Amino acid sequence: MTNTIIRLKYQILFSLASLFLIFTRIYVISKTTTLTLKTWPITTHHLTILNTITHPHLRYLVADENGVRYRWRPQNGPPFEPSTQLDILAKLYPFDPPTNPGEFDAHRYGQSQGILGTLTKVKILKHYPPSPWSIRRLTWQLHQRIVANNHSLIPAPYSDVLLGFVFGNQDSDTPEDWASEFQTLGLTHLLVVSGAQVALLSTSILTLLSTLRLPFFASGAVLGIAYTLFYGVSGGGPSIARAIGMGTLAFIAKSLGHNTPALYLMTLAAMPLLWLNPWCIFDVGFQLSFAATFALIWAKPRLETRFPIPMLTTPLA
Repeated sequence: MTNTIIRLKYQILFSLASLFLIFTRIYVISKTTTLTLKTWPITTHHLTILNTITHPHLRYLVADENGVRYRWRPQNGPPFEPSTQLDILAKLYPFDPPTNPGEFDAHRYGQSQGILGTLTKVKILKHYPPSPWSIRRLTWQLHQRIVANNHSLIPAPYSDVLLGFVFGNQDSDTPEDWASEFQTLGLTHLLVVSGAQVALLSTSILTLLSTLRLPFFASGAVLGIAYTLFYGVSGGGPSIARAIGMGTLAFIAKSLGHNTPALYLMTLAAMPLLWLNPWCIFDVGFQLSFAATFALIWAKPRLETRFPIPMLTTPLA
């Protein structure tokens, strides 16, 4: 009874501290956004390219020195690699709230992605090449090489389906009739990047590490490098971040001899995401990833009690 009360106190303290950090982050983001909107038209801006997307058309995700992010779709020119820094003059179009009922809420969508608006009429004054050891640059180059080799070795549309399995649909031109058949069969989730890829990666690496019997720090380093590379190569996203967070926490807990409930791991994995961008809670990918994980954690034990058939309970959950 005493241990239960102590555990409950720690859970309440953790929840209050998390809420405090999240609301503090909301305040800081709001102040930074307001200042950016006031000063944008009259100053030169120093931006860093966070992500370069080349398919189906070239576009960038960039951030300024305050961490405010923007979307930029250039009209021409070769692509800049991630981690390239730019001094620019540009016009900013913030995402506006909808004006009609049922209209797409670009403002809410931009908030959920942590993006303030779109840059147009960009004039590049100076650009600084990225460091050759930049993680963003290295993972982007690895991603581009994997995509190019996939297309050269496997004929379309099979190469596009394989890219969908690994990276989601960001580099995939899966035929519409194929995509429709996947939707009819309820397998659309296979063509989007999700925690399933991380689970497969984690299982493979942990099996190898247990076979090699590496010490804790060496195993953690291997797992951390694999997670970092996969997050960068796949383009990231809430579901990938959630799965990597839970996988990392589960590895640490197991190595320390703690049998931490999966629901706690899921909650701990959500906190850094909400602190970095509190509005990601409105992102559909975030909602579906955590809702599906919660359903598996909550439903599977109850289904095992009601239907004690191992081959039945997991598919139902």
